[in-house]
Amino acid sequence: MLSKMSKIMLVLLSLALLASAFDASNQKVARLLEDPESKNVTFQTTLISSELADIIWCGEQRESVLVVTEGGVVYRSSNGGLEWIKLKNIFQKAGNLVSDDEEVGSVTALIQSPVDHQVVFFLGSEGIHWFTEDCGRNIKALDVGKNIHLFQFHPIKKDWLLASAFTVCDEKSDKPCKTSHELYLSQDMGTTWTLIADYVIQFAWAAQDASFLQNIPVERIIITQDLRTKYSQKLGPWAEEVHMVYSDDFFKTKKVVLSRGQKFLITKDFFFVVRVEDEAKQDVSLYVSDPKGKKYKFSSISLPSKDKFYERSYVILDTSEGQVFLHINHENVRSKYGNIYISDSTGLRYSLSLRNNVRTEDDLSDFESVMGLEGIFLANIYDSKMVSKIKSSVGGVEVPNEKSSKRSGKSRDKGSRPTENRMNELDEFKQTRISFDKGGMWSPLTPPKKDALGEVIECEDKVCSLHLHSMSNGRYGPFYSTDNSLGLIMGTGNVGPYLSNKEDEINTYLSRDGGLTWYEIIKGSHIYEIGDHGSLIIVANDQKAVKNIFYTWNEGLSWHTLDVSETPIEITNIITEPSNTAQKFILYGRTAANTQDSKGVVKARKGVLIGIDFSSMHERTCVYPDKPNDDISDYETWSPHGHIVDDCLMGHKITYVRRKRQAECFNPQEFDKIYDYKNCQCTEEDWECDLGYERTKDDGPCVLSAGKEISYEPPEECDGYYTISSGYRKVAGNTCEGGVNHEAMKFPCPSKILSKKSAIILFGLTIAGIAVWLISNKTGDIKSFLNSKKNSFSKPINMKEFKKLGQDENAEGNEDHEDLAEKIKFQDDLDNPSPIQPGGSGKRMTGRGGLETASKNIPALGKPQEQQKNIMHDDDDDGDIGGFDPRT
Repeated sequence: MLSKMSKIMLVLLSLALLASAFDASNQKVARLLEDPESKNVTFQTTLISSELADIIWCGEQRESVLVVTEGGVVYRSSNGGLEWIKLKNIFQKAGNLVSDDEEVGSVTALIQSPVDHQVVFFLGSEGIHWFTEDCGRNIKALDVGKNIHLFQFHPIKKDWLLASAFTVCDEKSDKPCKTSHELYLSQDMGTTWTLIADYVIQFAWAAQDASFLQNIPVERIIITQDLRTKYSQKLGPWAEEVHMVYSDDFFKTKKVVLSRGQKFLITKDFFFVVRVEDEAKQDVSLYVSDPKGKKYKFSSISLPSKDKFYERSYVILDTSEGQVFLHINHENVRSKYGNIYISDSTGLRYSLSLRNNVRTEDDLSDFESVMGLEGIFLANIYDSKMVSKIKSSVGGVEVPNEKSSKRSGKSRDKGSRPTENRMNELDEFKQTRISFDKGGMWSPLTPPKKDALGEVIECEDKVCSLHLHSMSNGRYGPFYSTDNSLGLIMGTGNVGPYLSNKEDEINTYLSRDGGLTWYEIIKGSHIYEIGDHGSLIIVANDQKAVKNIFYTWNEGLSWHTLDVSETPIEITNIITEPSNTAQKFILYGRTAANTQDSKGVVKARKGVLIGIDFSSMHERTCVYPDKPNDDISDYETWSPHGHIVDDCLMGHKITYVRRKRQAECFNPQEFDKIYDYKNCQCTEEDWECDLGYERTKDDGPCVLSAGKEISYEPPEECDGYYTISSGYRKVAGNTCEGGVNHEAMKFPCPSKILSKKSAIILFGLTIAGIAVWLISNKTGDIKSFLNSKKNSFSKPINMKEFKKLGQDENAEGNEDHEDLAEKIKFQDDLDNPSPIQPGGSGKRMTGRGGLETASKNIPALGKPQEQQKNIMHDDDDDGDIGGFDPRT
């Protein structure tokens, strides 16, 4: 029998054990408990007429915000999104001042001037357009008389505008009317307009910024133009009668710069043009020139294949680091994947970087650079074994023989349904890869060791890595990084052999070292935003209607809850101003379905804007950035690096100063982030495969591609010495010194009077030299060097930055101009992508900016000029096609 005291002790022990068990079970959610400090956060919820369609930050300090809804209504905020003013009546009144029609239409797009961030142009739906020169405080209307299809501000001249529209035919007239895509010019902010060209496919200002003006006049306009003017303009496949021309006098005269040039893209370093080689076969090639030269010298790119590839479309993925990432679709227009190639510094010579890169029919590619850090890229691929297996099961993916009629443009084979179904199976076999050497080598993402609840992550499959969603999946948040939160990357995905599409398997992840290591920071799929130089992260569930969001000051070590709505809302996205340094955020979405009022009546769905200001919390400011790693400092030093060498990336060690993860404080707006810089010794990561070579596995050596042969013959014009590639070239921009050396081998030029016997001896010595070099550099034996076979390989995007240069999939030659308006994708802007990507999560908000205004009543668009037929050529035929190197 137990004594009374013993019984009491036993009861207390039982209670203690119960409390301990209760604490243990609640540890898993303790990190998500509401924080009393959240009550100090300022936020305001505003219902708008319909869901958000576009948003821009306006003004030099981005203090104002303008949005347009899917219903065409504009709202303005002057305090970072906390309060909003509806401008519908203001737009209506301004339109009525310049038009006799009571119906003035609605706004379809917002376009901000690159010269003055207070100037914004509002495209209208009924021929009435508007502009502001003070971020929407004053609105002026323009009666253009036509719906503007495409619009461009001049990159340098504030008041110069280009706009395109389609011919408007008088339905009451009996006279025949030919319709075409027309180009108009205004030099007075839209007050007057002049028609300068018709039958236009694409147009752009040649000078992208002031650096172009040394050789290029500010007036130069480049267009691609259809010469088939006998009938109304039709959208069809690639056509040989479309040419690229330019004019320096607004098309009083014009010059053909590249015959059969179809679509083009101008960046600060490269000028890309797709040229038709064979209209019947729909065969095209990509040409490149220096965009700043006195004369354009276009050369066709070189790809690593002895045999001619089918090239259906091109997507320029990235040109930000002095070379080009190029995605090529070698299959049919509905292909689910393509190959990624990386150029040398000229943009002309390309080597294979990654096979089976995931793409969509709209040419969105799962490829993304890590912002703020050079040389780091993320991509999604399809498992190469599964691609081969599925292709073989359907007899290979046959590239359509597009012998389309020049008249109809029809007969595109879109593939059989069984083949499509089998290819759709690939969506179950996506994988994520990362490169720390600008596409030279790719490797899987290292999975986190523990989940967000502290539990050890166990992967049943031997091949276990982290996989993240990107642009090809519009349901979950894509890879995301910003310039001002160095090293931070966020994404949604799962740990396992492949990327999952199942909601219950998706979680939210973060890397704070540029993708080298990863943490699962919160369970479930969330949309996210980073502010205050990375100090503040906000996330919200994007799979169901919610009343609250979560935020963290320590990069996900702990979370605070903030209730933002009394009724559930569906949150589409969270964004902050373009620099990601502020403490103000905007959430947008829509009211939940079946929301009822107090009488039980189901309400119509509305758009929702929620402005949040964390500066009202009055958190302390981070201190001692000049004393990183000191106990009294909130900062530490960090050097980004890859898998091979600690602390080195792209051949050098850069030491940055960043906030410590545990330091919960606000970052100052600006401080010097670079602490130290020095070059490193070269390693394998500093070299990429040369033209004609590839890696047959992620971290393998560069070997000769199948079908390629090495030529040991000296060039016909040999001066002093000639080189034979070792299969490698140093990554462009890499600054490493010493260490691993894969430089090309040099050989003296043979004498012109060299005897046959001497030539044979010299050839033998050359082979022996290659063998010795291979052995000393450990790149493989002679057999593998001379006779390697190509195997399968594999490789996401920020929407941030890609460019389509392909034909339109559904193009039919007998379409009218209304269909043409929807299907031509002329003016993609590589450096200023759309803030909200249609059909996706819209996370990639790199193009956020400001707005402008316009002027008073203007006349209808004028007639075309008479000098249109005065055409000159730069040179005879294609004399301008030749070698070019931007470095010279």
